[in-house]
This record gives sequence, C-alpha cells and structure tokens, in this order.
Amino acid sequence: MKTRAVHTALAAGLVAVLAVPLTLAGPAGATASAGTAHAGADEKTVTLVTGDRIRILESGGAEPTYSVEPADGGREGVVFERTTLNGSTYIVPSDVADLTGKVLDRELFNVTRLVADGLDDGRRATLPLIVQGEGLDGTRTVRKLDSIDAEAVRLDKDAADELGERLAAGRPEGVRRIWLDAKTRAADLDRNLTQIGADRAWAQGAEGSGATVAVLDTGVDATHKDLAGQIVEAVDFSGSGSTDDKKGHGTHVASTVAGTGALAQGKRKGVAPGAKLLIGKVLGDDGRGDLSWAIAGMEWAAEKGAKVVNMSLGAGPTDGTDATSLALNELSEQYGTLFVVAAGNTGPALGSVSAPGTADKALTVGAVDGTDTVTSFSSRGPRIGDGGLKPEIAGPGLDIVAARAAGIAGGGTDPDYIAMSGTSMATPHVAGIAALVAGEHPDWSGQEIKHLLTGTARPAKGGLFAVGSGTAYAPDALAQSVVPDESNLFVGIEGSTADTARSLGFVNKGSAPVTLHLDVSGDAVSVEPAALTVPAGGRAQARVTVHGAQVPEAGWEGAVTATVTDGPGLTVPVKADRTRWITVKTVDAEGAPLAGQGVVALPLAGGAASSRATGADGTVRLPTKAGRLAVSATLVTGTGTERVRHFVTTDVPDGQAEVTLSSKGSVPLGASLRDRGSREELAVLNLVRRNEKGDNGVILGINAGGAYGQFAKGAFRAVPQRQAAAGTLFLTEHWRLADAGSDNRAGDTKSMYDLAYIREGVPATAEHRLGRWEIGQLARIETDYRALNEERVVQESATPHGTNAYGLSWSSPSFVAAPARQARYVTAEGFAWSRYLHRAKSGVELDLPDPARTYRVGGHYREEWWGGPFGQAASGALTGGKLTAALSDAVDSDGHLGDLRDFTYPSHTVATTVLTRDGAEVYRGGGTKIGATVGPESARYRLVRSRDSGELYGLGGRTTTAWEFTAGGELAELPLLSVSYEAEGTDGANRAPAGRPLTLEVDVDSPATRLIASTAAAYSLDGGATWTRARLSDGEFTIPGHKLEAGSFVALKVAARDAKGNTVEQTVLRALPVK
Repeated sequence: MKTRAVHTALAAGLVAVLAVPLTLAGPAGATASAGTAHAGADEKTVTLVTGDRIRILESGGAEPTYSVEPADGGREGVVFERTTLNGSTYIVPSDVADLTGKVLDRELFNVTRLVADGLDDGRRATLPLIVQGEGLDGTRTVRKLDSIDAEAVRLDKDAADELGERLAAGRPEGVRRIWLDAKTRAADLDRNLTQIGADRAWAQGAEGSGATVAVLDTGVDATHKDLAGQIVEAVDFSGSGSTDDKKGHGTHVASTVAGTGALAQGKRKGVAPGAKLLIGKVLGDDGRGDLSWAIAGMEWAAEKGAKVVNMSLGAGPTDGTDATSLALNELSEQYGTLFVVAAGNTGPALGSVSAPGTADKALTVGAVDGTDTVTSFSSRGPRIGDGGLKPEIAGPGLDIVAARAAGIAGGGTDPDYIAMSGTSMATPHVAGIAALVAGEHPDWSGQEIKHLLTGTARPAKGGLFAVGSGTAYAPDALAQSVVPDESNLFVGIEGSTADTARSLGFVNKGSAPVTLHLDVSGDAVSVEPAALTVPAGGRAQARVTVHGAQVPEAGWEGAVTATVTDGPGLTVPVKADRTRWITVKTVDAEGAPLAGQGVVALPLAGGAASSRATGADGTVRLPTKAGRLAVSATLVTGTGTERVRHFVTTDVPDGQAEVTLSSKGSVPLGASLRDRGSREELAVLNLVRRNEKGDNGVILGINAGGAYGQFAKGAFRAVPQRQAAAGTLFLTEHWRLADAGSDNRAGDTKSMYDLAYIREGVPATAEHRLGRWEIGQLARIETDYRALNEERVVQESATPHGTNAYGLSWSSPSFVAAPARQARYVTAEGFAWSRYLHRAKSGVELDLPDPARTYRVGGHYREEWWGGPFGQAASGALTGGKLTAALSDAVDSDGHLGDLRDFTYPSHTVATTVLTRDGAEVYRGGGTKIGATVGPESARYRLVRSRDSGELYGLGGRTTTAWEFTAGGELAELPLLSVSYEAEGTDGANRAPAGRPLTLEVDVDSPATRLIASTAAAYSLDGGATWTRARLSDGEFTIPGHKLEAGSFVALKVAARDAKGNTVEQTVLRALPVK
C-alpha cells in the first residue's frame, strides 16, 4: 500500500445490511490524516467552427488556462496562433487562418466571447452561425435573412470537425461570409418627460398619431393597461413560444415610446402616446438573443411599415461591417426606416459603442441624467476601425419610470411602474420623438428624421463621443423645417497642417425660403457663406473648412451652428481628428511582400491596441495614438510542410508614419537534450509586449504539436530584439520533449520533459540545449497513469505558472497510452505546474484538473493518476450569511479532484445536490457548485450529492454522499469530511483479479479536527442489494478471493464521524471491476 504523510487509524465498525444505514461506532481519539478536499478550477469548453475544442480553466482571477484539443480524427500538423488584446483572446487554427477576417468572422475564434455569450459546450450543443451566400452543407437553417442574402443556421458541434476539414481546403463553394450569430443583450441599466419637451409637443397637438413604431426587445406584457389598444401586432422571433415579457425590459421600453399612462392618470405617458406599436420579441426570457433573431425582427418591422424601430439592445463593439449593421443599412435604404439603437452600457471606455449602433444609418443613443450630463455607464465612441462619430444623440436614461411587466420585482414599490436605468431607457425617448415627427411628416425618410433630431438636440455635457449633438428635444424638432444632410462631420487630418474642406447641405422641407446664419466656434474650423438661403422645397450647400495648422494634437471638436431670425436653429457637430495612422509593410527575408499577416500596434504610453491584416501588397494602415508604438506580427513564410513562423516586433518612435516588419535575420527557436535523443512534442511560444503602465499588452502566441501531431524542427523562429526601449518585451516558451523515436499519436514515450523559459527580449541565439547539469536542475516525477477498466489512449497536459509567464497559460495535450509509467521532468526554479488529464469516449468524459504546485530544484517525486476507487468530495465556506460549496464526483486515490461529464443525448445521468438547514431545504439543484443564503446563526446542515450514470463510465459514476455538519458565523472552510480509497493488487486498469483476495484502504479526513471518533465500512458484490460488514484494521480490510467473480463490481459504503460531531456517509456502487 502507499505510505501517506499522516495515516488514519480507523476503528472497527458495525455495518448494518440491506436497507439499514451504516451505524457509527468506535473509540474516540482516532487520528485523521492532514489533507482536505478542495474545489478545482471553474472549467468550460468551447468548440470552434473547425471542431477544435478549447478547454478553459479559470481560478481565483488569474489568467485563464487554455488547452487546445482536437476533435476525433483531428487535422494533423495544425498550428494554433493566439492573439490576446483588449481583454479578448482569439485562438485561430493555421489551416483556416487565410479565411479569417475575410470569409470567417474573427469572432468565431474569440474564446472569451464564446464563453460570455453562453456558447460553451456545457450550455449549448450547437454553434449559431449566419451564412451569407448559397448555404453551408451540414448545417440546419433556422431563419432566412433576405436583407443580407443570408441564413441563420445551426451547426451541431459534433459535426464541426467535418466543416473544419472543408474549411481547411478553402472557401466552401457558394459561401461569401460566415459570421458568429452572436448574442445581443438588452442594455439593462424617465427622467421627466419635460426634459425632452414632450409636454410642449403634446400641447402643440403632436402625439405621434399615424406613426408606427416597432419595439424589438424582450416581448411585452400586453395586459398592462398603459398599453391597452396600443399594440397592432406582436411576433416572437426568440423561439420562447410566446411574446410575453418575462424580463420586464421590453414592456418598460414600449410604454416609454407609446404608453398611455392610464394607470397614472396620464402622468406617465409615453413620448408618442398616439403612435401604434409593433412588438418583436428578439430577446429571450433571459434578456439575451441571437443576432439572427434581431435581423429577422428588423426585416419584419421594415416590411410591416414601421417608420421607426427601437432597438434597446447591443452585441458588442464592431467597425460597422457586422451582419446586423449591414442589415440595418440595407433596410434603411430599402424601406426608409429609421432604426434608433442603444449605444450600450459599457462606458466610460472609449470605443465601446455596440452593434448595430455602429451602423452608418443607425441613430445611436447615449444616456444622460436629469442635468443633461452623460451617465458613467453610457458607452462612448468613436466607432472602432475608422474612428467615426458615435453615438449621434442622447436621451434621459437614469432612473426612468415606466410600465412594470407582471411578475417583475425591484425598481421601487409601485405595483404598476418600475424604475430602470441604461441606454435602453434613453433610446425609446429618442424613438418617441422620431414618432412625433413621423406623425407630422409621414412622407419624410428615416434619415431625414435622424438628421433633424440630431440638428435640433439641446446641448449636453460629456463630449461628442459620449452625447453626440446633445439631448433630443421634441419641440424644436417639430418646429424646424430645414434639415441638414448630415448628423455630424468627421474629418481625419492625421499629421497634416493643410486645410481640408467638406460640403454641408441643407434641405428646406417648408413652403417658404429660409435664411440660415452660419457660424462655428473657435479658429480651427470655418464655414462659408455666413448667410445661406435655402429655397422652399430646395437645397443649398455650405463649405466647412478644417484648418490643419489650428487643430491641436488632441484634436478639435465643435459645431456648425445655423440660426434663423425666429424659431429654433440647427447644430451639426464637427470633429477634427488627429488619430495617428501608421503604415506597416510585411516582407520575407528577400523583401517580397507577405499578404494576410496579422499586425498589432500597441501604444506604449497607454491605450487600446489595434489589429488588422495586411492586404495583397503586404501593407496595412492601423489607427493608433500619438507616442511610441510597439508594432508586432507573427510572419508566416513558405507553404505546406515548409511553412515557418517568425516572431517580429519593433518600437516605432512618435511621428514615424511607416515601418517594415521583415523575417530577415530570424533565428530558430527550439529545445533538445545534448546527451540523449529527444523529439519536440509540444511548442507553446509567445511574443509579449506590455505598455509602460503595465495595464495593457499584446500576446502573439503559437501552439503546435501535442494532440495535433508532429511539427517540423525549425518551424518557429524569432527576429532578435534587445530589451524594449519602452514598456516590456518578453519571449515566453514552453517546450515539451519526448523520447526520440516515440510516436506522438500512440502516446508511447517513457519520459517527458516540460521546460519553461521567460526571457526579456529575443536573444541572438535562442535555442535551448540541455546537458546533464541542466537536467539535474529539473524536478523528476515518477508518474503512474491508471486506466478505467480498459486500455485506452488518454490526453494529458501540463501548464507552467510564474512571474511574467504571459501566454504560457495555454497548451495542447499529449496522448498517453494508459496504463503507463512515465518519468516526467519539469522546470522547477521559478515555476509552478498544473496538470490536466482527460479521457473522452462516446460522449462521456472524465477530467482531472490538478491545481498548480511547486517542485524543488533537483527533487524526486511520485504521482499516481486515476487510481480507483473513485469517491466524492466537497469543500465550502460560510461568509456573510451565504453558504457556498463545490463538489467533485470523481476523486482518485491520490486525491485528484475529477469531473464526470455526460454529453450523451438524452443524458444517461441523474444528479442531484440538496442542502438542508435544521431540516428545512435551502437549496436543490443538479450541479456541482451551490450557493445559498442561510444567515450567520449556527445551525445543523445536511448536504447530499447523488449521481447515477448507470454503466456509462468504466469506473465510478454511481455514488451518493451525505455530509452533516454544524456551522455558523464566518467559516473560511466548512467542516466537510472526506473519504478516499486505495486498492492493493489491482492491475493498471483498476481491475481486481477474480479469485484473489482484494485489500482496500479507507482514509477519512476532517478539516475541523484531526480526530476521527468513529468509522465503519461495508462492501457489496451484487450492486448494493446486500452488504457485508468490513472488519477494519488500521484503515484496511480484505475481501476474500472466493467471493470475487469476473464481470462483477465491488461496491463500497463508508460512514464516519469526527470528534466534533460532523459526519459523512458515502456509497460507491461501481468502485472496482473484477476481471
């Protein structure tokens, strides 16, 4: 048997049989072992459109760990490139890199977003796509999107590997674009209607009569009296089965647009109570929805004749070329519809306006408070990519009171109305004013209404990128008959001191000529003529000139104002921008241009990085900030098996407008053993740039080998670069070496070296060659991998952690032919290592994530993985009156906490977790993580975890554990006892030989005390129908050999109590198979 650091002395126990539970008996004073169960990392898996799987482990706010794993029959020799910038990590397979950003939406590989959108494998079995063109074989069409000649489709993740093989061969025939059908979200977060002048508009007789407004949102509570008679039609696009509003968001928005205020004697009317409503439910009951739902709703609303469409939703920042923005532009042009869209609630960060608010023709709305000051949450421009001015206008969005949907709590105590905040609330104010104008001028186009509203907005505080032209104001919009051609003028002058002219037209929709008196603020911009007469029913044009020499480095913002002798004037915001543009050329060692190379520019003084791919001529222009830049790329040269990747980075001084990145002079990266043969099994390489503040950076990464097969020696290189002149530059590396002659796919290596390095700068000689002394500095770990009732190739990975170990948190597993014994060597100095074992077969998985642990330089260790029997474990805490706990359904004999995953459909697994407090149930669910508000008072708790997966797993899967404990106040660790097992004489696949005695050791541990008061055990050989008392001696008992018959399973039952009265009872029905 294995020797433990502290051995548990277990008392002889009395075991009841059949349905009678184990009774606890034994002398007090028995000593418990020191270890305790602990919760593993939070794990999620996402399947890419190519079928590759990215396993993500997050723990304690540290950088997530990524493991790249192939689908069955994974594509040989694929290299993964990682880019982490501005909070998102993209992982792109090399065989589809040429399609990414052209045919394939880059967001398909944004693993950060895939998880945030709920598209991980644990929550969704299909991948939602939007396909433009003739369709995509192997997918299921759920909706036609005629506005962009596309279809919303669903790809079964099990079939994604087949699509990956087709994509690797090039663009599928007839397909132009494939986008992620990403999630849109309600922009969840009135001020007085007098703030936008709604009361004055009503007094003039304008209530929106004759206008139709579509509200695309979470549905509507059609029974609310404020909406009685207002709704013409409601359609569900979310698949939820009804248009009922279970979130409360859509009802609030709809009543802000056109509610009657019936339940408040008209005091809480909508902005346009005379308008009629079309309700499109494009967000589900959780407030989220697919992009294709939104597009379908947009098409329906436009076809139904809605002049105004309110979209209080968003899907994250884009450059305006995403699918929803393209659809919005097309529908605006085709039907004359005005789409009024929320900017989003991710302010105050710049460049945070969400799609489809990024569309050219959208009227995008920010939020202001009651003093016309931008709120902190309101998303800011500019639009990413071209720096365009967004949002164009603002509306009241803080503590807005409107109709409460049935069953919605919070937001005040009024049963009929609720207060909400957000750009979602600001948007219907603007949409309501648009409806007032549409009611008065039904022949006006949506874009004319847009330009009228922005031109007549009242000043607001926060700047152009926060509030646009200001707060929408209904009376001035209704009184104005002259409409500008534009909502704003944006002029990019970069470093120029020359004059730049733009034309600005005005259209007179009235019956008499109007003379506009034009002016601007400041010396940087001028306008002529000073007086412009616009004929009735005609158009006149002014000339706006930006004087480059007068524009400060930070840019200039102001407005062209147009006043009249009587009546409201017009304002057209002007932004003169000195955004720095840098031209980057990428070439190979001979100077030939390299097309399709991803280039990243990082402002070293602070700010967001920008990234684009080079065109056919090998060049790209990137918008960035003034100051020193770090410009970096992973240049790819050669083709096929001769393809080589080169890390290149350089610092670009302020003012320099062009730079060339070349692979010339690059040196090979690699690792080898001097005195014995070795094979590079895995390479995880990262070029890391950090800015001077250390609050932002860029990681360009490469992941090759492991489960994706052998890569060529010398396939990765880097151009030498001294330590950065500003900010920091790191080359981080994780090399895995296997025995020379071993087979990557067979997993037959007898030794494995995990080597980690962090270097500042890129040296002129970058390869690592290890001699005897260097090997002696490594830690050696003799490792046994057990199998689960069958010989099978499994997957194993290791991840290094350390100071400045940027980018090393991703890997690809190696195959191991289990059962196996392997000598592992790891870099000990400066690094901790986490491990991960994974077994997949026919829709089921067993995962064993192991937290990071350190090893001594030159130290020798032993580890065993997947040793049976598998028990269950739990750990938790009681803080602030909330009890939280994490459970594991597969704890091996060495204490590794594993997870059993069932992806079969329908599921073969029934799992429940129940928590009671003094006999009253406070939590019930099926997951392995719980949280319940219980209060701080001391109480007796019972936590029961039961999992029954039948015979789905070769080992384990049918286990029940009940913990009882007393807890109160603040407890960093709940007194949850743990049970572990070890079997003597089983083979490498955990099988007990028939006809031979089987000895088992039972170990009980308590975090509350080292004293175990009593322990009892029993075993069954008929699936738990009958039980036999186990006679424990020093924690061990033996099952006679004549009782063990081939084909049966040993079942175990253990009960224990510690000296403080905390107990555990555990039943494991599939503990060990008998062969």
